[in-house]
Amino acid sequence: MPLIPLPSIGRAMIYAMPNGETVRIRTSNDHMLLVVGWTRAPGAKLNVDGTDWLLLVMPEVRRTLGRAICYLLPTREVEAEARRVREAWCARNRKTESNNRTFKLWFKKDSRTLASDYATKWSKYRLDVCVVTT
Repeated sequence: MPLIPLPSIGRAMIYAMPNGETVRIRTSNDHMLLVVGWTRAPGAKLNVDGTDWLLLVMPEVRRTLGRAICYLLPTREVEAEARRVREAWCARNRKTESNNRTFKLWFKKDSRTLASDYATKWSKYRLDVCVVTT
């Protein structure tokens, strides 16, 4: 599907799709999606806000060139999951005084965090395409 680049602030890669919806492209070498909140507040704006979709691209074998895995994720679902994971983490770590605004959604099964195995959870969003990085 052709994508049309849109103006964005900073390093954000945001595109328009032919149907008028917008997509933000994100990459990860570590089989995880990093989401950052503007503040610690539960309803704070996240760095994935503002588009309809999130296109996540990561190598099949982490930190290598070659075949890549792609997911086209609904941004609303990513936001909801990031907030759910953060709230669960805060409930388990009530004594924390940190300014932690980062949510890590891991795609591997063996992660020991509350936010793991998104490769299975979001398998329906995995694109059946062959992308090779060089």
